Amino acid sequence: MGKKKMFIFAMSMGSGGAERVISLLLPKLIQDYKVTLFLFFKNLHYPIPNEVELITVSSKKSLSLSDRILILPKVIKKYRNLLKNQNPDISLSFLTQPNIINGMLKKEFPETKFIVSERTFPSIAYRSSAFRFHLYKILLKKYYSAADVVFSNSKEINKDLANNFGVKN
Repeated sequence: MGKKKMFIFAMSMGSGGAERVISLLLPKLIQDYKVTLFLFFKNLHYPIPNEVELITVSSKKSLSLSDRILILPKVIKKYRNLLKNQNPDISLSFLTQPNIINGMLKKEFPETKFIVSERTFPSIAYRSSAFRFHLYKILLKKYYSAADVVFSNSKEINKDLANNFGVKN
């Protein structure tokens, strides 16, 4: 029997903290999993082991906010097709947009374990406008709660997700 399949879903491999975590996990994960890294855009600040299959939706190194919104349907369609065709054991996402998409697709692929990793303090990160905060309050509650596992890099973020966004996981 071959290795189990794991997809890691993120915006990019730019110079951020979540991307750094992914870069540290990849060499360990490839020992036990066939890993596919699925990115919105091709910003590759951190090295990616040769054993990791890399899929990017856009060849650009960065996307403006409007481009990230416009590319969402394409990302969802491509990721859905990848899940359907490759049937991974695990889909692990990092950061808000990939996390929401991951939770959104859970019902379609019940045999895949969906894991969401929140790396920001939501009550602070999403407060730039009342509309944004309320939109994320709805989206996080619905789609993060749909995932099999939600984890973050602190107990306080976990509390914030539960107490202020209604995430049940």
